[in-house]
Order: sequence, then C-alpha cells, then structure tokens
Amino acid sequence: MSIRPATEADIPALLAVFLSAFSTSAFNTICFPDADPLSHQSHRALIASNLAHITLLEHSSSDGTTKEVLGWMSWKRRDDTTRHVVRAEDFPPSGDPELARRFFQANVDAAFRHMQPPYFHLSIIVVHRDAQSLGVGGQLMRHGLARVDEEGLASYVNASRAGKGLYARHGFQTVEETHLGEDIAIWHMKRDANLHS
Repeated sequence: MSIRPATEADIPALLAVFLSAFSTSAFNTICFPDADPLSHQSHRALIASNLAHITLLEHSSSDGTTKEVLGWMSWKRRDDTTRHVVRAEDFPPSGDPELARRFFQANVDAAFRHMQPPYFHLSIIVVHRDAQSLGVGGQLMRHGLARVDEEGLASYVNASRAGKGLYARHGFQTVEETHLGEDIAIWHMKRDANLHS
C-alpha cells in the first residue's frame, strides 16, 4: 500500500470510495439521495474543489498493473477567523437541503467556538466499505498527523458515530456534540498541538 497526493485522474475513484463508505449513512441517504444525479455531481464537485488537499492510499496488484484506491483524506490548514455561512440552496433539492445546511453549519460553528487559528482541519477521511477494519484509516491518520505535528499545530475534526473511535485513538477529544435526529449526530473533536515531535 502506498500514500500519495490525489490528481484529477483520481476523481472517479475518490467518488467511488466516498459513495461506498457512506452508502448506509442516514444523513447521506436523506440529504443526498443516491438515485438523484445531482447528489453525485455535488460530491464530485466537492472532491474536485478540494483536490489540492487530498491524499489517498492505494493498493497495487502483485504485478503492479492495477491500482485500487482504498481510502483518502483531506486536511486543510485554517488561518482565517471568518465564520462561513452555509446555505440550503447549495444542496440537492431532492434531499433535505435544510437538514444539510444545519449539519454543515453546526460543523462550522463548533470549529469557530473551539479552535483558534492556525490549526489543521481534517475535513474528511473515508475508507472504501470493503477495506474498512483493515487499518487503512489508521495509516491515513498517522500520515496526516505527522504533518500536523511537524508544524506544531492543533487539529480538529467533525466525527460520525462510526468514526469517533478512530479519532480518539489518535489523540482527539470530544469538545461538543450536535444531535440532529435519532440517527444523525456529530462529535466535534480537538487534538492539542504535539510540541514534542
């Protein structure tokens, strides 16, 4: 397995991993209906706009002829103190745009309350459904945190119920929770700067 920066040619594979990983997520099912092409377009556009921040982990076949993306992540350094306002019209109308707005605004606002720039924001880490529980997420986390620690900065992530254990194992602590329904919850988590690296 190897880790490298993503390129434009990787976008279809990154989208496939995303759709596989979140296919059973209550939030994605409600807000980004799989049958609506606009949902896929929305995810693809988000991946494309963040490509410069995406690192992927891939597995090569034994003969090196084929490669498969198993997971990817996007870390962003935050230096700005401006509070971003999320708009419902930015989400597919076939889903629940207001729930999507509330979800992402909760993420923005929690970071605004708990983090002081500069810091690193892990905006997403995603592992293909077939590669989960194989250490892919941990390998990606260690790679990302090495850069964070090299710069001596704190880091932040908005976690799902499924992901919060991974983050806790890597030093993140919950600073706030948001519940937007029975099956939709967010754990806002912070990791202090590691000044001993």
